[in-house]
Amino acid sequence: MDSNIEIFNLHWHKFAKDVDSETSFLSTSTIFWKGIRIEIKILSFWGKDLGGFRSHFDFDVNGTKYNYKMLDTYAKGTYGKIPEIVFETQKLIIIPKPTSIEVFEQLI
Repeated sequence: MDSNIEIFNLHWHKFAKDVDSETSFLSTSTIFWKGIRIEIKILSFWGKDLGGFRSHFDFDVNGTKYNYKMLDTYAKGTYGKIPEIVFETQKLIIIPKPTSIEVFEQLI
């Protein structure tokens, strides 16, 4: 039996952007898992001048907020925290990338 079950998977393209705001992707999604409400807000955009491509992920897990930011340019980097969500013998693995996010369930 496979111990990883995909819960959520979302991809976007960084060059499909709004010319006025430099926004490439804007989304809000809500996942209900084992009675836990997880809201994921995503904003991907191009920074000013040499700012590069950025993706900001805001997570709300039953009212507790987490922020995770990524810079994908010549100088790559991340800042913030990804929530750790555990229920009994299972946990959610959240993998944000500059142009995608994956969420899957894993046995622990």
